[in-house]
Amino acid sequence: MNIKIIKNSPNYPYNLLIFLFSLFLILFKWVFSYYQFNDENLLNKIIFEIQDFYYFPHIIYLLELDFSPNYLENYLAENFIPTPIFSVIFHSIFLKLFGFLGFIFLEFISVYLFLFIFIKFFLKLNIDLPLATLSSILILMLPSLFNFIEIFGLNFPNLENFYSLRFPRPLLTSVFFLWGLYLSISYFISKNNYIREYVFIAIVLGLTFSSYYYNFIHLSLIFLFIFILKNFENRLYFKNNYQKLILSLIIFIVIILPFFTLFYFSEADFLSRVGVISLDGNKKFILLNHLLEKIFSLKFLPLFLINVVSLITLYNLDESLKKKITFIFFLFFSVLFSPFVFIIISPSVSEIYHFLNWIVIVSILVPIINLIILSNYYLKINDQKKIFKFFIYFFLIFTFCIFQINHLKNLKKTDISLKKDFYKLQNLIDNNKQIESFMTFIPRAQVMLILKDKKKFTTIESSFSSHNFNQLEKSFIQNLIFLGVNRDNFIKIIENKKTGWRYTNDFVRYLSWYKYQANSLMTYEDTNNYSNIELEHILRSSPTRTQQIIIPSFEFKRLASLFDDLILNKNFTIPDLIILEKESVIDVYSNVNYEIYCEIKNYVKLKIYANKNLKICN
Repeated sequence: MNIKIIKNSPNYPYNLLIFLFSLFLILFKWVFSYYQFNDENLLNKIIFEIQDFYYFPHIIYLLELDFSPNYLENYLAENFIPTPIFSVIFHSIFLKLFGFLGFIFLEFISVYLFLFIFIKFFLKLNIDLPLATLSSILILMLPSLFNFIEIFGLNFPNLENFYSLRFPRPLLTSVFFLWGLYLSISYFISKNNYIREYVFIAIVLGLTFSSYYYNFIHLSLIFLFIFILKNFENRLYFKNNYQKLILSLIIFIVIILPFFTLFYFSEADFLSRVGVISLDGNKKFILLNHLLEKIFSLKFLPLFLINVVSLITLYNLDESLKKKITFIFFLFFSVLFSPFVFIIISPSVSEIYHFLNWIVIVSILVPIINLIILSNYYLKINDQKKIFKFFIYFFLIFTFCIFQINHLKNLKKTDISLKKDFYKLQNLIDNNKQIESFMTFIPRAQVMLILKDKKKFTTIESSFSSHNFNQLEKSFIQNLIFLGVNRDNFIKIIENKKTGWRYTNDFVRYLSWYKYQANSLMTYEDTNNYSNIELEHILRSSPTRTQQIIIPSFEFKRLASLFDDLILNKNFTIPDLIILEKESVIDVYSNVNYEIYCEIKNYVKLKIYANKNLKICN
């Protein structure tokens, strides 16, 4: 009986449509991958074809409930890694249930939920179901459409930060955000708010707080604006609903408590690695001034005016549109005000450029949503169902093809030789169970080994560990000493390098990530101890450019002195396998001891050295 009711529902054909669209979109993506690279296992595909592999170890931490993993035998990690629990919890569950296939299942589920919730959101705006379906698919596929247009030399803003298959942001975090938007508009238009609504609001705020706090700020402001408006319209609103608010607050606290506990007991140096900086009054002023300059710049001002004019025009077009446009006003200005509110009230911040990205994203989405509302207002879709359904099917096929074309284009950019080397490496490890300990400075290789439950390393990527900087530096240097790298070449390995628009160095990032971030807002210990060229570049850099890494001169001296003072610890674990990237600076400056190791041949992009005691040499 229930199945008949579902099938007879007017929503059923469209739900089935987006279900099948999501299914085949992801299915064909991986079919093409297997067709392109048919001689590798699923793990190899996952670590090369799913972004962002740096989060993969966090899946294991949550799955094993080990937030202080000890990968280095001679250095004990004492504090926690603040794992973004709700960014990885579903992948932890699916990995446990389905193995690596769980990654693929969750891509399908996430895309389907994105479309399903977006359609529900549009229905709350009284958009007719066919147009709501078409619009949701359009917004989902905008990044692919823009990427396709770039083939012809036309550049458009990158909307992949709003939604793409990159794990976990925005694959999951934007689904949480979209659910929050749906709950906020439901809360806004409902005259009687039931306990269930408050419970769901608490859940979604807890999810965003523990996964991607930028969206938590956005949603919090939207709900705050709505709450203030409801109190303005009804003086007794707070009195009539305070018990529900208290319940909602309790649920929110319960949800964020695990993440808050991890954060409270986390390694202080880890927070520095992920770019957390303290904000004093001067830094707050610099950031607020920079944000105002960006908003009123000639680049953004036209987009801002388009949003404001379109919203005002629609608001005055018809009485029936005022409620909907008021909510879109809340959405636009909540995202616009979020960085200002956060900077003013927060004692610290991390990677503030995400706020700017979201201002641009929402400034693009709002006019699109306004256009959809306007189209729905003028079009009598119910009188043109057959034509409109044909258009939906055509658009589905068109966008499906564009997505797959972009995917194939990205597959062709893959370093095939490196993928093959990684698969050979997996086979080498699988066929020689006696290989237990590893030395490698390649983060992707460490992720692969962690996912294969190989967790004995002599050095570890700093974002995978809760070790402090002192431990990481000593471990890094001792590994280089073991490889025969001398002091001068060590300095060359970590030297400041200008690459494109910024200074960065993969090995410095490996060692300490954003510890040495340098821009016009801050430098390491607020120093100016850089070369004239570096200092000039720093002063010209945007205060939101947290991804720029420049080591000051006095730190080079300290690290050089640390190198001189360190000797190879007698307890240093001689690794069974050394994995280096061929022709990398570490490879060039290394002098591997061939009395202990032999080189495993037939690798193109990697150099593999095996301990002779393992008896696996060619």
